[in-house]
Amino acid sequence: MEETIEKIVKMLNERKYTLEDIKELEKGELSHLAEPTVKKVVDLLAERKYSEIFEIVEMDSWPVDPNTEEMSTWSIEDLQEAVDGFLELNELPYMDKFGVPCNFHPQYEYHQLSCILYRDGRGFSADYDLTTDGEKNDLTLQMEFLFTDANTMNPIFLDVHVM
Repeated sequence: MEETIEKIVKMLNERKYTLEDIKELEKGELSHLAEPTVKKVVDLLAERKYSEIFEIVEMDSWPVDPNTEEMSTWSIEDLQEAVDGFLELNELPYMDKFGVPCNFHPQYEYHQLSCILYRDGRGFSADYDLTTDGEKNDLTLQMEFLFTDANTMNPIFLDVHVM
């Protein structure tokens, strides 16, 4: 993993890449880097073990009011309310674990886990379309992975919401 991250950061810092290079990274290496953590988070969401998610990823924070420095962050209760509320509202019994084949096959190239590289070299975002019985259920997990100076990644839970 460290070698892959080092290669990506070097490529971006030296500005030696084409759009095709970026597209290949987003389809391959970035998804490969994100997959183990995304799998853990998706499986914990499916098992409704919300508190355990907080043990493996950092939770994003955001300004409560743009005029103040007060910040808010996800709580276990917020996450439970968002996911359980969505399932109840949509009369869905559960969410699939990671790796359940998705039955969504559009006319364009589609990946259930999609990653977008930040051009400034600090990391990348990852979106994972959640499913129930293999069908997209409109709920999307959003995370970001920030590269560290030690060529590792810091996974951050950004959101789970209807796309």
